[in-house]
Amino acid sequence: MLKRFLSSIILATLVLSPAAASDSAKSKVTVVFDHVLPNVPGKSMKGVLVEYAPGGSSPAHTHPDSAFIYATVL
Repeated sequence: MLKRFLSSIILATLVLSPAAASDSAKSKVTVVFDHVLPNVPGKSMKGVLVEYAPGGSSPAHTHPDSAFIYATVL
């Protein structure tokens, strides 16, 4: 229990550190396409290209349960 608690504190510290914030600044996001889905009101399909500089990353995040996320990492 204590080990899990300490691990989560360390992880939170790493995620919230200035180094993690600067890594996310090293990314370039380009919307490749954005199409409305005609048979699903209020929903769309988007293609996004995210490019990271060497050593770059994104902080952990979540998406709504209604979202369908497909990612390919090269």
